[in-house]
Amino acid sequence: MSRKNTELQGFVDEIESIEDEVKERNDRKSAVYKAAKARNYDVKAMKQAIAIRRRRRQDGGPEKFEKHDRKVSEYLGQLD
Repeated sequence: MSRKNTELQGFVDEIESIEDEVKERNDRKSAVYKAAKARNYDVKAMKQAIAIRRRRRQDGGPEKFEKHDRKVSEYLGQLD
């Protein structure tokens, strides 16, 4: 196997390993949601709350998120 093929094989192996890890994490996450649902939590609402928390962290903090949220509310009000 040439050096280039060896390098390519290394990349492919690493990506496949990461994909396996992602699948394991998704399986764990699914189990947690199932447990929450079994305890009568609204999983759809939980997922939405998690998405909002993720957006707040990624979008530059609560101030920026609140500004965005106000704009969305404004648009919804104009459409109703």
